[in-house]
Amino acid sequence: MKKTFLLLAVIGLLAGACNNNKPVSQTHKFKNGVWERFDFLNFELPVENIKATYDISVDLRFTSEFPAESLYINVVLTTPSGEERIKDYNLTVKDRNGNFLGTKTDGVYHLSVPIRKGIRFNEAGICKFEIENLMPKYVTSGIVDFGIKLEEKKK
Repeated sequence: MKKTFLLLAVIGLLAGACNNNKPVSQTHKFKNGVWERFDFLNFELPVENIKATYDISVDLRFTSEFPAESLYINVVLTTPSGEERIKDYNLTVKDRNGNFLGTKTDGVYHLSVPIRKGIRFNEAGICKFEIENLMPKYVTSGIVDFGIKLEEKKK
């Protein structure tokens, strides 16, 4: 009985160790496919390996009701040590011909956009993201959900 428990514990630890490079992400789903101008999104993602380099990307799902060529956002990134990094982004969702980018499934487009590459953290803990919609109108339609992904870079 003890040997079986020990074997299962070792298998569990090994399975957990193999999963360390799996990206962590969170997603916010919008009610009725609408993102209001002052509806700030907040995400918290864990940072465990301070020796690693990370890539951060935005996962956007939208419909053809999206009214513009790009989604304008502001991202406030607060590292586990409390350092803030603030930057505006222009997430292009249409090509020069006006065609939506990304893959389309059941009328919904999915687009993953890298926003930071090769970022390092000097402390483990929670990495916070505050996302602001900078679109000029009060309501941005066609947004199904918005996600943020933190992924360890492959060596």
